[in-house]
Order: sequence, then structure tokens, then C-alpha cells
Amino acid sequence: MAYPVTEDVRAYTGVEKSGDDALIDTFITESIAFVEAYVGFSFDGTSTSTRNFDAISDTEGRVLNFDKPAVSLTTVTNDADAGSPTVIGTSAYVTIPRDETPYWGISLLASGNNEWTYTSDPEMGITVLANWRWSTTPPSDVAWAVTRLAVFLYRQKDTSSDVDRPLLTGDGVMILPSRFPKDILDILNHYRNRYVS
Repeated sequence: MAYPVTEDVRAYTGVEKSGDDALIDTFITESIAFVEAYVGFSFDGTSTSTRNFDAISDTEGRVLNFDKPAVSLTTVTNDADAGSPTVIGTSAYVTIPRDETPYWGISLLASGNNEWTYTSDPEMGITVLANWRWSTTPPSDVAWAVTRLAVFLYRQKDTSSDVDRPLLTGDGVMILPSRFPKDILDILNHYRNRYVS
């Protein structure tokens, strides 16, 4: 699955003309930014980066806990602040969880006789080069949440009901205040609540 594009939002709203495409694109971009900021991580991409982990506070025995989900691991370095750090090979650890991504940590195998360590600064004791994302492409429900949010924002442009209390018009029609769609938050909370810090 991929994040929605302009045509997806237009199809959902029933807008056939392309006059609002730039505005729709802006709403899609803002929706993706909101979704990823709300849950605390990204749902697509392939780039890797290195994160530092504390050899004391980020570990429990042989387990290293990540502060972000990782969809793939490239290099794990122990005693990273030493003159000769130790690269931990993939045969010396297992991922947590073991059979699915994203990974939230790794555990050193007992047979490897390794332990998490540091030389001078525990805060710089471990480095992990990884793709720090939930996935390389967004799950279908997340893509749907982005579509729904972009549509919500698009429809909001034509309403003047951005108030904090119900309004009664001159002809007796009650206008309720705008509310963030609950179904979007339900989807995002599923991911946010699985976040491990």
C-alpha cells in the first residue's frame, strides 16, 4: 500500500475538477505529517541512520530495547565508544519480536558469550544502524487514515463551524462544532499504543 495521492482524495470527495489539486496535495502532506508525529515514527521509506543507545539504561541483561521501531537492521556495534568497538554479527543476536517487523529490540544469544558494554560513556556504548520505521510502505489502515484526514481537512475549508460550542442560525438550524474524526484516531491509537519507549 502507498500513501494516497491527489486522485485518491478527489475520488473520495467526488471532486472531478482539478482546480483544487494544489490544495489537496497540501492537505495530504499535512495529513502524513500529522499521522507520523502523532504515533512518533514513520510508515514508509528505505533510508537508514544510526541511533545511539545507553549500555546501562537501554538494556536489560542481554536485551537491548529500541526507542523507535526498526523495519530492518544493518549494523549493531557494542562498546561503540571504545577505540576498537565490537560489531555484533546477525548470528549472535535475535530480534524482538523474532518473526515479524517492526523490531523493538534485540537479544544477544547466550551462546555468543557477549554482553552490552562500554568503555567511558554508557550513553554512547551501543550504536545501531537501521531503517527506523514501522514499515517501508504504510499499512492499508494508515493509508486510509491519511486519506480520511486529507478529506476532512479539504471539507473543513468550506465550513465556518470552527467554534467551540454549537451555534443556532437565524432560521433555527443548529451547527455543531467541528470534531476530529474518531475513526482516524482509533486507527492511529492502535499504533501509538504499541509504541515502546
